[in-house]
Amino acid sequence: MAFPPDLFVFERDAGFGAGLWRRVFATVWRETPTAERLRTCGRFQDEVTRRCPDGFVALAVLPSQHAHLSPDVREAAEELSRNPSPALAAIAQVITGTGFVAAATRMVATGMSLLNRRTPTKWFDSVQHAAEWLSPRVARIPDAQAVSAPEIVSAFAEL
Repeated sequence: MAFPPDLFVFERDAGFGAGLWRRVFATVWRETPTAERLRTCGRFQDEVTRRCPDGFVALAVLPSQHAHLSPDVREAAEELSRNPSPALAAIAQVITGTGFVAAATRMVATGMSLLNRRTPTKWFDSVQHAAEWLSPRVARIPDAQAVSAPEIVSAFAEL
């Protein structure tokens, strides 16, 4: 694994990864999220807020085949959506995959994102597209080091 030297990894295992690189907080889900792990993400977000009180952006990646959530997981996800960090400047959510299931999942997820009207949130089909949307938002954060979309993609490639 070749992590960038300035990537702080909160957690990484076969099913999940979470890290902070500059002002970008990323979560990468390889297995179906659990309510416990979503609550852990809330604690990670609290730590990111302490480290980046002037602002940060979030990138979440979830394969479409794992997007069907049980009621307890959906409740934990909704709790995160309703209570974003005040330092959170933007959220890019990626549901990977193609076809009807992935498109339908993105559509349902867009409805869920309406729970958080304070933070600009957008859904994408690829990390590259999400990074292109996030990059200029990082640039708007006071004292944040500019980051390009390719740098964002590269920073989290192994997460």
